[in-house]
Amino acid sequence: MIHQVGNTIFDHQGKIAIVTDRDENTHQLTVETGGKNFEKSSKYPLINGLKPQERKYYNDVMDEAYEKKEPIERINLIRDKLKEIPEDPNTHILRKYISAEMAHIMNTHKVWPREYTIAADKIT
Repeated sequence: MIHQVGNTIFDHQGKIAIVTDRDENTHQLTVETGGKNFEKSSKYPLINGLKPQERKYYNDVMDEAYEKKEPIERINLIRDKLKEIPEDPNTHILRKYISAEMAHIMNTHKVWPREYTIAADKIT
């Protein structure tokens, strides 16, 4: 696996760290086990595989969603943000993480949107 800046890793002692830099020539990682970058990266669930700009977008969407008081408002905002992301292989991981957070909110609070889309071939 190629670790990207912002990814969460565990060192040989099982301690959590955040990748803050990656040298493309030597493949050496600079990691942080505390501080500003660590706190910012660990604000939301463990997410790996996102490019820095995707991670920023994810964090911005979650920040905006969690400013909403009611879970249904969070769900609706996240659903609207998902509609803005193009459905292509380059955004698959970002869409997966945002969808998973929306599902987490729905299942935790037992609240579901009144309107949603589903692929016709998924209905049995």
